[in-house]
Amino acid sequence: MADGSPERDSARTIANREQAALRWFLVVACGVLCWAYFSLVADPQTTLQFLRRPWVDWTTVGLVVLPALLLWKVEISRGRLIAARTLVLLACVIGLLQIASAHALGPAGAAVMMVAAAYGFGSRISGLLGCDPDCGIWQGAPIRITMGFAALMFFGTILGIVGWLTRPAILAVCVVGVLLGAVGSLRLRQGFLSGPVLPGGTVAVFWWWGWVVLVQIAMVGALAPEVRSDALTMHLPIAREFAESGIIADLRHHIMSYLPMSGAVLYAEGMLLFPGEGVPKLLHFSAAVLGSLLACPVSHGCVHLTLA
Repeated sequence: MADGSPERDSARTIANREQAALRWFLVVACGVLCWAYFSLVADPQTTLQFLRRPWVDWTTVGLVVLPALLLWKVEISRGRLIAARTLVLLACVIGLLQIASAHALGPAGAAVMMVAAAYGFGSRISGLLGCDPDCGIWQGAPIRITMGFAALMFFGTILGIVGWLTRPAILAVCVVGVLLGAVGSLRLRQGFLSGPVLPGGTVAVFWWWGWVVLVQIAMVGALAPEVRSDALTMHLPIAREFAESGIIADLRHHIMSYLPMSGAVLYAEGMLLFPGEGVPKLLHFSAAVLGSLLACPVSHGCVHLTLA
């Protein structure tokens, strides 16, 4: 098929429409998230007072806009792969600064260990089931980690039923998962170095900076002390009792323990690795991050099916 043929022109037109649709989709999605944050989470009066302070306002805007411009420039001049690596490095530095400022290195380390173990178990399970996603880093890793979290819940439930829900047992399970993940990470690294970095190669890297900013905003709440009633009266207390007793059983003094509490089992495992509410909150935060990453390939597939 020669250059300039009707088929090639048609494919190029569809690709351009797809890129434009994805950009507008991201603009609308970010707008809805910002509106929800300022209307439901932030106090409108406090937000208006914050915006009236020009130095703080322009500094904040600059810290958000300048990295986006930098990523845009790097992507144009050096390529998408270099820009993606720059984005990952920038996001990791900001996250580490947030964790260090909140004195949460211990809970963060335990949460990272559990996520790594989940990735290892998820890689193995998806391979055994024959549904291992043969795709890039952004689609493959979230799917594997999500499947791995289910495996960690299953192992924790079995250990709790037999009364072996202890720190050595959970540590051993996590070590096995991390070793499996180390083998699977070779494929992940190979896909990151040579495969498509972003789904379909359509979304510009600097657009992902908006996602990173939203993740950092959510991370502030994940590192702060818990204040919500459901977590303080149900999720965390039940998980704490599971961790302290080493047994998953009915709690006669807590009626909510009769509900399906797979999440509480996962939180109990985190509390065994590092006492306190820090690990459960970070695991809950990681679930939101995984959900947002899983939504990207789904939205891309929907747009592709509509325009193709």
